[in-house]
Amino acid sequence: MKQGWGLMEYKRGSNTKVSKFFNSNEFDCHCGQCDTTLIDPLLVLRLDILREALGAAIVILSGYRCALRQQQIKEQGLETAKGISTHEQGKAADIYSRGFSGSHLAFKAKESNFKRIGEAFNWIHVDVKDGEAHWFYKGAET
Repeated sequence: MKQGWGLMEYKRGSNTKVSKFFNSNEFDCHCGQCDTTLIDPLLVLRLDILREALGAAIVILSGYRCALRQQQIKEQGLETAKGISTHEQGKAADIYSRGFSGSHLAFKAKESNFKRIGEAFNWIHVDVKDGEAHWFYKGAET
């Protein structure tokens, strides 16, 4: 594990405990080629607060993404950020919690001090980029 610029860097697959509820491997990129995972500690802190508020497990569908993985997602025609994604910066997670709608997760995320939330039918995107935003994904289901 290395720390720099406020980000924590973990070896892929290391399964290092990063907070009360989460391990580093939950944030690993899905490209299958990355050696490291970047995670913003503020993201994890807010995810822990959200987990407490829900009283239920949170599944990280997508955490850190390298530029290759981000490109793969764009090529699949899925909705992604223009420019460098907050996922590429280790500042975002797409999350799911069994039994909760996207709208309920978004409501609880806002209560947990997330200011940027993307809402889908049964999952949400949260990030710790500066500013506030709330948007909706069309037809995005897990």
